[in-house]
Amino acid sequence: MLAKRTAWMNVQREEHPEKRPEQARDRNDLNTALLMLAYIGAVDMVLYDLVDELTEAGLYRHATKGTINRVRRVVGHANGMANEILRLVNNGQRVRQYAEMYEYAYQQAQEHILLAPPERAYNIVRALARLFIKAYDAVGRRTRHTYLRDAAEALKHIDIPQIADKHIDVIIERAVKIRIPGDK
Repeated sequence: MLAKRTAWMNVQREEHPEKRPEQARDRNDLNTALLMLAYIGAVDMVLYDLVDELTEAGLYRHATKGTINRVRRVVGHANGMANEILRLVNNGQRVRQYAEMYEYAYQQAQEHILLAPPERAYNIVRALARLFIKAYDAVGRRTRHTYLRDAAEALKHIDIPQIADKHIDVIIERAVKIRIPGDK
């Protein structure tokens, strides 16, 4: 009986391909998840720039150092877990693609933001953090991966009162047009 039902369901899917929105939704979720991982990888890279710029400006003090180190630890762990999961899935090819994606996101953010040094890295981190949280809210909450939740929570608390947040999310989102592997 189960075999008949399965065969019937397969015939129904073949006869009505337009009624398969779950496939389009899955593809959209995959793209959003890959963007989310690219954002977290780029945040990991920009945090080093942020520390350098804050040190040069004399703003890398105790409270800021504690916050950034905590965020670095959580973001580094999330980035490492994403690498590990992708390595297990596809023998390193996905890891290379992932590395290319977050390096591309990092480069695009660096090229399109023309702020002065302490504000530049801080605003890029804040914007990437908000974009990661937005993608996490769309897709990540349905996963069981707590490292993503921890990263989202940690990124909410990046705040340096001496530097104004310019809300450059839209600039980075438009600049980072990531080509998803397998898309045409």
